[in-house]
Amino acid sequence: MDENMEKLYLRFRFTGDNEIGLTEFSEFLNNVNDYLNALKIDIDRSITLNLNVVAIEKGSFIVDLLPKMVFMASLIPGMVTTTKSFLSLVRDFLELKSFLKGHKPQSIEGKKVINIYGEVKEFNEITLNVYDKNGETDKTLGRLVSALPDKRSLEITNNFDDKKFTIDDSNKLFLTVSDESLEELTRTSVHTKVSVIKPSLDMKSKWIVRWNDKIYVNITDENFKNMVIKKQISFCNGTELVVDLDIQQYLNIPDKKPMYTITKVYL
Repeated sequence: MDENMEKLYLRFRFTGDNEIGLTEFSEFLNNVNDYLNALKIDIDRSITLNLNVVAIEKGSFIVDLLPKMVFMASLIPGMVTTTKSFLSLVRDFLELKSFLKGHKPQSIEGKKVINIYGEVKEFNEITLNVYDKNGETDKTLGRLVSALPDKRSLEITNNFDDKKFTIDDSNKLFLTVSDESLEELTRTSVHTKVSVIKPSLDMKSKWIVRWNDKIYVNITDENFKNMVIKKQISFCNGTELVVDLDIQQYLNIPDKKPMYTITKVYL
């Protein structure tokens, strides 16, 4: 049994204004409740979970949720038996879904997951078990992310480690639909030139560049990102870059705009 003596909590921070619509906020809380309860059921139906809102603070818009949980004793390895491990799983499942980028894993070798792009990352056994179940957790997460306010990111943290997961335009699509439907994402890579319209000099948001038309792009080239942050490269409107551009188009939703990622910048 976990007595919650430490008062562990989840913190949700909406970037932007210090206010949010009442209807949006109510829907957000309901969706968070559904997601956490679905996650609990996919782990172990015997777990009891009650959620309380313990603080609503300024600083963009911050909500703290205090879970009160009761666990049955378990001798099975890899089971969630503490509030701390449950709250870590909330974030770890988001990390896994985002890492897979809308596709099934290329392979899973023990705790190592290899995504469709050949990237490798380790996840714990509990997270992989929840993913394998393909249960209600996936569906409730999709509803939660789909209903988030437009043009606002959501940061998810807790009060026992310094890890943070951010839901924003770079990963929303991957978190809102199942892997099966996202198998209809087409991916194209081109070696091309783009011209800079508006850079993100702290590399925390998308760049606006021109490629035939104005597009918003994520940049994943770590060497280039570090050089920008260290101010080793300067830009002005119209600066041209030679890049490898990754384009993903969701075929099931024709009006969904393509997603653009610059994976390599040639300097």
